[in-house]
Amino acid sequence: MPLVNAKELHDRTSEVLRQAAEGKAVFITRYGKPVAVLRDLSEEEREGLALFGHPGERSALEARSRGRGGRSGNSSGRARG
Repeated sequence: MPLVNAKELHDRTSEVLRQAAEGKAVFITRYGKPVAVLRDLSEEEREGLALFGHPGERSALEARSRGRGGRSGNSSGRARG
C-alpha cells in the first residue's frame, strides 16, 4: 500500500493513477496524516457511472454487454423502484 503526500501526488499524478488502476490502493497524506485513498473502480461502480451518462464508460459497458450476448439486469425496460 503505497503512501504519497499531496506534493508527490501533484508531481507524479500519472504514476499514482497507474498504480491505482493496477489494483494498488494508494494512501494520500497531508502533513503526515492519511486523508484519502485512491483505488481502482469495481465493475459495479463502472456500471453505475455508465448509468449516469458518462459516455466513455457507457460505450465500454455496451461493448462488454454485446460480448456476453445481451444486457444484464432489468430486461423489461422499466425502472425498478
